[in-house]
Amino acid sequence: MNLRQLVRLKRPSTVPATGKNIALALGAPLVLLTQRLVFTILGIFDIETPIIVDALKHPWQVPSEAPYGAIWYAINIPIGSLRIPGLSAEQSWITLTSTIDSTVLLLLFRYYKWWIGVAYVPASFLMWRQAPYNLCIMWLTVAGLAWLPSLVLAILAKLPVGAPTTVWSFISHSSQLQSNWRYYGLLAAVWLGIVYIRVREGKPFLPREVRTLIAKITGL
Repeated sequence: MNLRQLVRLKRPSTVPATGKNIALALGAPLVLLTQRLVFTILGIFDIETPIIVDALKHPWQVPSEAPYGAIWYAINIPIGSLRIPGLSAEQSWITLTSTIDSTVLLLLFRYYKWWIGVAYVPASFLMWRQAPYNLCIMWLTVAGLAWLPSLVLAILAKLPVGAPTTVWSFISHSSQLQSNWRYYGLLAAVWLGIVYIRVREGKPFLPREVRTLIAKITGL
C-alpha cells in the first residue's frame, strides 16, 4: 500500500452545473440555514448548548462538560470566541456552527453525487437539534471524501485525546454511551458510509485482499 496515496488530498470533480444541480446545491443549504436561524432566534436549540459554550472557556476543567478531544476544541474554541451583535454567546455559537454546516452541505452537493448531500441532511438535522456539538465530528467525517486521514481525525476529535486523566476517568465511568447511543450510532453510520463510498469508488487505501473480501461480502 502506497503511503502517498493514503494521505494525499483528492481533488473532487465538479458536478455538472445544470439548473437542477445548482438549485439543489444552493436551495437545500439555504432552507436548512434559514430554519436553524429562526429556531436559534426563538431559543429553540439543544438545552446543553450553554454547557458546551461554557466548556469552551475552560477546556476539561469540568470533566462532564464537553469531554472531547483537543481537535474538537481546536475547531470549536475559535467559533465560540466570536460574538454576533444582538445574540447571546450560545446563539452566536449555534448560528456560526449552522452556517459552517450549511457550507459543508453546499460543498457536498456541488462536488459529489446528489444522494450524498441528501443523506447528510437528516443526519445533520438530528444532530443540530439534539447534539450540535457533534456537527464538527460530521464535518471531519465527510472530509474523508477528499482526504482520507480526516476519518481518523474524526475519531480522535470525539474521544478525549489530549485531555487529562480526570476526563478519561469520567468517560470510563459515565453512562453517556448508553443514554446517547443514537448519536454515537448516527456518527458511526456516517463514518461507515464514507468508508463505503471510498471502497465503492476503488480508492486504494485498503490492502487488495481486504478490498476483495469486502467485494465478495457486499457484492460490489
